[in-house]
Amino acid sequence: SDKSVAHDHADIVEDVVYTPEIQKLDVTYHDDTDNKDLKKDEISGDSNSVASTKDGSPYTTESSINSYKSQGYELVSDNTGGKQLTFDSDSSVDQHFVVHLKHGLSTKSISDDVNRTINYTMSDGSKAPAQVKDSIHFNGSQTIDKVTKEVTNTTWDANKDFTELTTPQLLFDWGYATIDADINLLDDGLYHMLIKKEGGKPGIYTATSKYLTHGWGEPVEDDYVSFEGRKSCEGSSAFQLIGDKTWRVAYIQYSDNPKHYRICKADENLRNFHDPVDIKGVTGPQHGSFMRITKKEYKKLLKFDAEWKKKNGK
Repeated sequence: SDKSVAHDHADIVEDVVYTPEIQKLDVTYHDDTDNKDLKKDEISGDSNSVASTKDGSPYTTESSINSYKSQGYELVSDNTGGKQLTFDSDSSVDQHFVVHLKHGLSTKSISDDVNRTINYTMSDGSKAPAQVKDSIHFNGSQTIDKVTKEVTNTTWDANKDFTELTTPQLLFDWGYATIDADINLLDDGLYHMLIKKEGGKPGIYTATSKYLTHGWGEPVEDDYVSFEGRKSCEGSSAFQLIGDKTWRVAYIQYSDNPKHYRICKADENLRNFHDPVDIKGVTGPQHGSFMRITKKEYKKLLKFDAEWKKKNGK
């Protein structure tokens, strides 16, 4: 005090009133992907007090971050630590905080097919091979920006080549449809083909040729698999037993319900078909193929089957 005070002066009482300084802070929400600010929250208040929103509740970044996450953003960093903010007591410097966000990404599987059609035409007007169609399947993936919903990247399987095709040649044309050919090379040096005719007398017929790819004469009409009468049969498969030069011919008779999977005998020239019997133990007969195996191979297959069933709980 600048007053001169004697020993008998009355006591002096002075009141000093402190007014808190107004402090400022701001929180910036920054999009790192597009390198731009999304918004800036600016808050002011008394020194050393808790920063509050307009409704008086303590300010944190949680609600804003959750809002941006719902729009597809992902949090990178938040130097508020997600805690309530408190003003400092230095009014000369404002407090600055930054929340960094980036665009979230999702992946979507995609696929596509490239089709190829080959049409054949004979220059002389004769019957051409059938049209050939094939396709190549591709798998890929797309990366999608969750914020903008835009595709940011697309990748596909490596380039593929179509299967190399040779121009098909007509094997034979007897003037009617045929299916299910089974060709074997016999000791007589000829190729013998079992085949079903789709017309005329039903049955499985045979034809021969010196060459595999051409020279096939018409089927033999008086020696064929005819045991089924007018009933339909197809899907022949010829094989020999080990140590036996004669043949067995398996086929399916599908007119009846249930179907019959049958087998008959033939001589060493695949002729003189006789003694047809049902194949036992076949519950759902379809076209089958037969292959000879040795007793050793058979035992090995049985062992493998038992081990596989044990391993897979069958």
